[in-house]
Amino acid sequence: MNKNKLLILDDEVGILTAVKRLFRKEYEVVTFTEGEAALAYLAEHKTAVVISDMRMPGMDGAEFLANSVTISPNSIRILMTGFADMDSAVKAINQGKIFNYVQKPWDNQQLKLLVKNAFEHHEIIQQKEQLTKDLIKSNDEIKSLNESLELKVKQRTQQLKLEKDKLELANNQTKKFYKSMVTLLSGISSKTLQQHTGHSNRVANHAQAVAAKTRLPRNQIVSIYLAGLFHELGKLNIDLRLSKTPFYSLNHAEQKKYLNYCETSSNMLSAFEPLKPCADIIRRIQTLPNNEHAPPSYGSKLLKIIIDYDALLLGQILPRRFTPNSAQEWILNNERNYYDLSIAKQYFNWLNEIESHMNPDIDYLLSANKVLSLLSISDSTEVVLINNVENDKGKVYLTKETKLAESHLVNLLQIEKNLSQSFILNVAIQENKN
Repeated sequence: MNKNKLLILDDEVGILTAVKRLFRKEYEVVTFTEGEAALAYLAEHKTAVVISDMRMPGMDGAEFLANSVTISPNSIRILMTGFADMDSAVKAINQGKIFNYVQKPWDNQQLKLLVKNAFEHHEIIQQKEQLTKDLIKSNDEIKSLNESLELKVKQRTQQLKLEKDKLELANNQTKKFYKSMVTLLSGISSKTLQQHTGHSNRVANHAQAVAAKTRLPRNQIVSIYLAGLFHELGKLNIDLRLSKTPFYSLNHAEQKKYLNYCETSSNMLSAFEPLKPCADIIRRIQTLPNNEHAPPSYGSKLLKIIIDYDALLLGQILPRRFTPNSAQEWILNNERNYYDLSIAKQYFNWLNEIESHMNPDIDYLLSANKVLSLLSISDSTEVVLINNVENDKGKVYLTKETKLAESHLVNLLQIEKNLSQSFILNVAIQENKN
């Protein structure tokens, strides 16, 4: 193991011998009697600590140590001086890079401690320099790495943009196809079933609006909407007469066959991957809420309520049309636990507060009294008929697209009284901002 070098300069050989003897076990000690020779050695050898006597012939210690700074800047310099040279020593320490001084005659222990501190100071300087070099090297490497990363990020960003553009194009094409499929299936269902009441659209819109008031995720709300829109697809597979006959006018076998339409709708939609969540909701619409083996989801229970409520108003369950109030009572007072009452109340509360959520994209089945009360709320409220208002024999009293006024409704209420028949108005409601 290489020892740290200690250079000693003194014109007295006896002092050199004494100091060398004191440090030879711990350090590699080199001695000189002349400053020029010592400087020449420093130029060729890395030396940690340099001790120089102050008073010497020719080049004195202060001058030697000052010159050594240029040759060996990292060496730690110690000045050895007698009492008479103290003023010169202090001046040399202030002007030169001298670590400390030792006064003759010296105490061996104090000198050893001073030299030990000098070597430790040198080690600290060396470590600091190495750390600085490492830091510079690391900074250069980091700079190079950053430049490389910036290039890679730039390239990756360009690549991601291309992929994003491709994905957006694919998504837009998928959405376009998806919307086309929805429109196609909905249109086929309505036309084939000769449905002019807007039942499926109304069920879908109402279910979506009510579900949106819950904390359900957006994708589940969309699935509930689509389930409402497509729940009648399975009716394409059954006799049209069964679909157009009030449910309780069918015999038991016909009722059983009719109720399979939800299962059929679900099977038809399951073949299309994006519609599988919607198909699962439709499959359990006819499942009782308290079924422990295959409990229906929130969407299935909500749709069951809205479908049956709408059907009661249209005369599709019993051979008579219910009023909105009587239909709500019929569902809330059902004896066979067909419905989840908490969800039913949620839907009816929403339905009975139409004035707080008027949306021209949603249509409603309302009584003449309800429409009259809506018109009385604000002069800016517009109510437009979506279907004709006619009696059981097909006599038309008001045509679709009529913008209803108070006079229309007063007249209808009088006709209801005369005929002992209640009209259900299929309407769209909006605020007229003009």
